[in-house]
Amino acid sequence: MKEESIITLIEKSLKEVKKIGCNDCTYKMYEQYYNGLIEFYKTKNAIYYSYEISVLFLKEKWDIDIIQGHIKHNQTIKCRATKILDDVFKQREPKKRYYYTTISLSNNNQLLLDKYIEYNQKIGLSNENIKNTRYFISRFLKHLENSEMMIQKLDILKINEYLSSFKSINQITLKNYIFILKKFLCYLFENNIIDKKLENQLPNIKKAKNSKLPSVWNFNELNQVINSINRTTNKGKRDYAIIILAITTALRGCDIINLKLNNIDFKNNIITIIQKKTKQEVTIPLMDKTKKALLDYINNARPINTKYQHLFLSCQSIVRPITSTSTLSTILKKYSNKIQLKNNQKRGIHSLRHTTLNYLFNDNETSLTTITEISGHYNVDSLNAYIKTDIKRLSEFTLSIKDFGGEQNE
Repeated sequence: MKEESIITLIEKSLKEVKKIGCNDCTYKMYEQYYNGLIEFYKTKNAIYYSYEISVLFLKEKWDIDIIQGHIKHNQTIKCRATKILDDVFKQREPKKRYYYTTISLSNNNQLLLDKYIEYNQKIGLSNENIKNTRYFISRFLKHLENSEMMIQKLDILKINEYLSSFKSINQITLKNYIFILKKFLCYLFENNIIDKKLENQLPNIKKAKNSKLPSVWNFNELNQVINSINRTTNKGKRDYAIIILAITTALRGCDIINLKLNNIDFKNNIITIIQKKTKQEVTIPLMDKTKKALLDYINNARPINTKYQHLFLSCQSIVRPITSTSTLSTILKKYSNKIQLKNNQKRGIHSLRHTTLNYLFNDNETSLTTITEISGHYNVDSLNAYIKTDIKRLSEFTLSIKDFGGEQNE
């Protein structure tokens, strides 16, 4: 590959940073980081870009090991700046977000991890669960390496020592970690890698199912949020369509971002998808208000001449699908803040699903079978959480879902 001076490459990278849509404050942080990188290159008597020198700068100046992974939150922008530089050099399209969960393992442990991930893929584990499994098991194997313990000599004392490092996390996360570890230990035993069944010796973290009450909105709050959206702009049309869709369908955020144009049958007024969480196909009625909002967005605001079939796309200069549910929550929170809504904590996009299902539970005209089908929960016990919400708050939902969102002059 042709050599390129570090200064020229940084100038190109900063232009890409602007295209990604970073705000002025973030852009200045990139500038400051790159200025420091240029000075570091000078100390190494280097004129041309080198990924190795850039990684060395992270290590020597900021004590960041980008190869090892596990980057702290306040270190991500420095790592992102390094990744963008390399992407531009290799003529790849830079990303707004990069994930740093790669852990360097020995050849034997890496082979073991790869085989275990391949096994989970064959049995149909979701991509999200595979990502979590890879992250947690790679950390576990790295812990064993650092302790100079071979996997064949694994014992419950070493496992408990590892789990004790997670004391600061909440019980739900710890329970998930133990569940992942149990499955891995079972795999090791069944494949004769270890000679003891260790999974049954792990502690059980007991927590009452559905003990946490879901966050819900009242009708007035939702109306204020919806009416604060400027539906004359492209972004406003998109945001309005997202929020109305979430309210009237009770779709999970992960299903909203994965929604494709061909999932919507406007002629028969239905949405048909395979849910990411349950892997079940569901068909949801498309209400008139939602249909109108989606068509307005598709016909008048959604970018044209794009290769993507995803329904909801970014409004930046570089068009991409919205790929994170946190983006949907950020959109919702933006309008909540706009109307200065109190008690705005834990009001992410999933709270709209909670709100709709809670309302349906208290609507005498809606059968439990219908609610089960709409929610995608085929175990009625999974719906218990939606019944627990405070009755006083639910009593405020006296209007039909079709009335969510007042009209707005456009």
